[in-house]
Amino acid sequence: MCKRVLVIEDENDSREMVDALLQLNFPGVQVETAVSGEDALASIRKLLPDLLIIDLALPGMDGWTLHNNLTADPQTANIPAIIVSAYVTPSIEQYAHAHGFSGCYAKPLDLPRFIADMQPLLA
Repeated sequence: MCKRVLVIEDENDSREMVDALLQLNFPGVQVETAVSGEDALASIRKLLPDLLIIDLALPGMDGWTLHNNLTADPQTANIPAIIVSAYVTPSIEQYAHAHGFSGCYAKPLDLPRFIADMQPLLA
């Protein structure tokens, strides 16, 4: 079965880089994208992806609010989500893990670590 990933990122270069990284390292993974929290909500409910990659600084609804909306909905509450953001600090990492995120990665990405950590989520 093909895994579906939704990359929620408003910055074109970052969105394209994560998309390409997943396509190259995980053949058969279907990558969809959204540029805002609002767009993501509509896509998530339609696609029911296997993994969400969420930027925190999104226009309109930020990544935290998006995740809170998803965890409050039984249909989307169990979709694994990770953060990829320029604003990652140790306290944000702790908060993210305490609130159900499966991972938290700072931009620019540590590519070997990111790919290794995606393996169990996309296998």
